[in-house]
Amino acid sequence: MTDDARDPASEKDETESSASEQVTFSCDECYVYKIPPKRTAMGHRAEQWNVERWIREVRLKVVSQGEACRVVLVDKESDELFAVAPIPSGISIDVVVEPVLDSSRYYVLRVEDTSEGRTRHAFIGIGFRHRPHSSDFSAALYEHRRFLQKKAEAEKRTEAWEIQEQRSPVDYSIHGSITVNVKNTTVPTRKLSDTKTKDVFQALDGSMDIPPPPRPTSTTAPSSATMDEENLDFGDFVSS
Repeated sequence: MTDDARDPASEKDETESSASEQVTFSCDECYVYKIPPKRTAMGHRAEQWNVERWIREVRLKVVSQGEACRVVLVDKESDELFAVAPIPSGISIDVVVEPVLDSSRYYVLRVEDTSEGRTRHAFIGIGFRHRPHSSDFSAALYEHRRFLQKKAEAEKRTEAWEIQEQRSPVDYSIHGSITVNVKNTTVPTRKLSDTKTKDVFQALDGSMDIPPPPRPTSTTAPSSATMDEENLDFGDFVSS
């Protein structure tokens, strides 16, 4: 297979494997339970587990790597790996981590075993002694789910934009010969006759007769004494 015809799924796996791991949640006090089969389709109930009799005390971690996520359980006594619950990008988180119906501190994990060369699944129960630890565990899973949703939305917007760019532009040009008829709707102007124009000015003659400014009188005109050059002292002019 050439580089131009690479499988997108294999490229996605390589991207996820090259992404760095990030521990989004860690708890040193978690308990594992052997649980009975689910009795109803609604879900599991912790009251049916006998929560006082747990089978293993473990440390729990939520590890994210790209679009993949997994819940890791480590035995506290031997410090060895006890179980792993992978959450691949194509599987809903609720399929792997299912909250019980009657408590916020207990969950059902779908763990995976590949030690014998084939993949096997089993369901176990886990419980937190402190409720804040359970809330933080749920929050870490929720953040990973929101990351996947935002990534999917961004990929859809990018795909839509690429499709829009690949479309040919719309041709708005006129093809062939088209005859356009334009109707002259100009209104002819009417010219007043000289007689009518004269009558108009005669009618407006009285209202438009504005008197000229009044002549200067002795009371308004300045006397020669006041206009004497000695009284008009402007100072010396300065040439620019």
